[in-house]
Amino acid sequence: DACEEMLQRKRLREAEAEVEGGGTVLSGRPFPPEL
Repeated sequence: DACEEMLQRKRLREAEAEVEGGGTVLSGRPFPPEL
């Protein structure tokens, strides 16, 4: 359902941010809001 899809996209976005931003998760900065 929609909720599941949002979760999947959020995880994908997080994985991308980790690679792109060189560890956005570790830096503690929030991810950009969904557009």
